[in-house]
Amino acid sequence: MTTPGQNAPDGAWQYGDRMGQDMAGMSQAAVIEMMTAAPRADLMKAVTGFNAAHGRLQSSAADLADGQNALRGRLDLLQGITAHGTSVMSKNWKVDVLNTWKTLPFDYQVGPATRVGFTSNALVLKGGGLWRVDVHAAVSGYTIGLGSRINPVTGFLEFYNMFREIKPAYMIEIRDAAGALLSARSFDATPEPFYTEGGPPQQGLTGPYTTNYQTTFVIDRPDDTTADPNAWVFVRLLLRVEPSPSGILNDTLATIHGGTQMCGLTAVRWSVDTDHLAYAPTVPDGGEL
Repeated sequence: MTTPGQNAPDGAWQYGDRMGQDMAGMSQAAVIEMMTAAPRADLMKAVTGFNAAHGRLQSSAADLADGQNALRGRLDLLQGITAHGTSVMSKNWKVDVLNTWKTLPFDYQVGPATRVGFTSNALVLKGGGLWRVDVHAAVSGYTIGLGSRINPVTGFLEFYNMFREIKPAYMIEIRDAAGALLSARSFDATPEPFYTEGGPPQQGLTGPYTTNYQTTFVIDRPDDTTADPNAWVFVRLLLRVEPSPSGILNDTLATIHGGTQMCGLTAVRWSVDTDHLAYAPTVPDGGEL
């Protein structure tokens, strides 16, 4: 306690230099407004920035210039190759796939193909044997979060946006015509970490991050099933983007890049003299090595 009108003790909380006497006549609502106006303004600014990055799904044309395009009909160049086909995405896509696997639209054939068909999002394998699938993919983006802290100068709670890297992952998925899963392989593509505040990071920090993956598997089918759609097998590439930990709320803003330079989904059959298929998504614990 101190005598009214005297100096406040060290560390005492006060308004002005008269220990709150300047608030005489102010209503409770006015006092609350004075105390919360600044942090509320910070919160609204940060939330606006957060919402501006949330829920975007757009597309733009991708570069499809490639010398392979002129060879689509040249099946003579595939002599000795029993099956082959390549596709790319014809557009760049803004993706909102937070923590959810999303099938990527590989919809554009590149070069000649034999015993491989194409849909809006898959390669269609029209024969049995030992196959290999290769993936080339590039993603860019960042995590935006809503953070809070005590301002060391004012002592008030303030809100702000924080920006960090995204955590993308891919999955090559192989399913039969009925939708049953034959094989799957997942791959993580976490980029180098970064952290910044105030505004979206520069392009050099956000990517694009280019990665390559492959998997091999066996299809228990005859050599040629071109005329039997029920025996076809479909290969798709899926993307999942997770945010890096960034405050009390977080979301991702990501772009998956299309075009012949930035992506590719290729299937090649290596052999037709195999007849074994094994899918084991989980295995038992082998103990300590």
